[in-house]
Amino acid sequence: MGESSALIALALGMPGAWVELIRRAAPLHDVGKIGIPDSILLKPGKLTFEEFEVMKTHVHIGASILSGSRAPALQMAEVIALTHHERWDGTGYARVKGEEIPLEGRVLSAELRNAVSG
Repeated sequence: MGESSALIALALGMPGAWVELIRRAAPLHDVGKIGIPDSILLKPGKLTFEEFEVMKTHVHIGASILSGSRAPALQMAEVIALTHHERWDGTGYARVKGEEIPLEGRVLSAELRNAVSG
């Protein structure tokens, strides 16, 4: 996850320090899943609407876990944890769209779609 995100950041022309931060921060994107019950997290097959609503809370749990740090990589990881399921068209978890989504969240979102599609 970190390497792929760093490559996307490089392709976007981001400065080397930013690329290194996202390389270190990206692997923490799903840390909030620690707060999701195993019955949902490990469920084979499709989640019910209610289960999916619980699953979506992992972004807030993760951001909370990572909040308050003075370390730049953890500060970036907090933003990523909260925004990595947002979509440019506003169909993500919080319905944030376009440039309202922080760049680090957009990079992870693009990386995640690439991982799923191929």
